[in-house]
Amino acid sequence: MKQTMKFLSLVATMMLLIGATLAGQPDDFTLRIGGFAFDPVVSEPELPEGWTVPTSDLPDLHLVQFDQATAAGTMEMLRAAGLEPVQYIHPYTYIVWGRGSERIGLNGRQTVRWTGDFAPAFRVQPGLRSSTQSELQVDVLIYRGSGVDQVLDIISSSHGGTLTGRMPFQDKLEIAGFTLAGDQLRAVASLPGVYSVQRRNQPAARAEAAAQISAGNL
Repeated sequence: MKQTMKFLSLVATMMLLIGATLAGQPDDFTLRIGGFAFDPVVSEPELPEGWTVPTSDLPDLHLVQFDQATAAGTMEMLRAAGLEPVQYIHPYTYIVWGRGSERIGLNGRQTVRWTGDFAPAFRVQPGLRSSTQSELQVDVLIYRGSGVDQVLDIISSSHGGTLTGRMPFQDKLEIAGFTLAGDQLRAVASLPGVYSVQRRNQPAARAEAAAQISAGNL
């Protein structure tokens, strides 16, 4: 039980990494993801070279921001467009699973403020993106609808990762522990379905994480 609670506290920290923040002022559309803070309609961040999204139209994770709190029927609208809601992040934004063309098809819809790629740079802590360590202990959070077994096989066979453990988290995510070289983090974060990568044993803002889970933001 103690190990399970420690594991889940790490997951809470991972999810804080990609946008779980305490509510800001009304009409503040600033996203805080992976060390970036930006209003996507005003200006999108300049991402590090190589940390943008591949040009293929394979299903992957994307961002959809609305112009107000989620209205009734929003989840049904996303699913009808071919996108599966995965996780809410503040403010007014969902991480969704689907094709880029399906996400782009939402542009111009009523209440949809902005849509964009969930870039690999958003999935990894800023301090990890430049790591050159030969061995890192990391936790990888994966969307279960992407085919977790396949993702784990790719990390192991193509990127030299050693799987050290795995367990489901909530109903749509799974966390997997890996020993991985720092120069493979960008490739792993670019895999479709990878939601977040974090160094294991990162100190957790546990009280804030608990508050966010209670508020339904995680």
